[in-house]
Amino acid sequence: MTSPVRLIINADELGATPEITAGILRAHSEGVVTSASVCGTVDAVSDLKQQLQDVPNLGLGVHVVLVGAKPISAPATVQSLCNDSGRLLDSPLELLVRWVRGRLDPAHIENEVRAQAIRLLEAGLQIDHMDTYLQLGFLPPVAEALERVAKELRVATIRSAMEGPTLAWFADVQKGLPLAVLGALQLWTRKRMGPIRHGAQSWGLAESGNLSRMRLLEVLGRMGPGVHELICHPGLQAEESLTLTGARRMFERRMELELLCDPQTRVWLAQRGVQLCRFSDVF
Repeated sequence: MTSPVRLIINADELGATPEITAGILRAHSEGVVTSASVCGTVDAVSDLKQQLQDVPNLGLGVHVVLVGAKPISAPATVQSLCNDSGRLLDSPLELLVRWVRGRLDPAHIENEVRAQAIRLLEAGLQIDHMDTYLQLGFLPPVAEALERVAKELRVATIRSAMEGPTLAWFADVQKGLPLAVLGALQLWTRKRMGPIRHGAQSWGLAESGNLSRMRLLEVLGRMGPGVHELICHPGLQAEESLTLTGARRMFERRMELELLCDPQTRVWLAQRGVQLCRFSDVF
């Protein structure tokens, strides 16, 4: 008997802004989102927890933030992650450069990962997975910190496997080159990790903020039997321009929200024989 295609549709960055939070909750209540990753640096955890009481079936994870925010740990305990003002570094590129130069202390990474995860757990959130803002979890020292903390806190799985190259990577070099670097780092990282690396196959990294109907159908067509994660970024705000790996990209969160809430999307999932689930259902 053929194994089913089991799909976790996970919305990243829950708690980043009120508009993003509202969009994710709507994409779950009215659409196909089954899981969400809560920003570990979210300001008002208690307020978010109250909102989550209305969506008890939404799976939750920790979205570890290592750039562009105030650390949860005392700056002195995560010094190599911070700039002179005591905030986390501004961009993934800065973090990558520090790692390449040997100036990134693995203990500091682990301190911050643990602090963010414990903060959400102590707020009463039920956590079933861990991943990272801007996919910095594919860097070896970050992945190793995630694995240690996940094991310590009994979090079942972390995001560790991205999809292989597509023609789109080669057609758009500005987008494809960073993805190729991430892919190479992911392969290297997974060889260094223990059993917890065997999580879901993740899709949607190339389309972060731009998940379209055409790309969704392509991803569904490429999925084989087993457990998969489709990463998405729904929200209620208009287009926003973000700097990712040194390049500017447009995030169209409202477009993704409309796709995830479109009844036709459920039809496509049913036609493909997809079983929607959460991380806690399979790990």
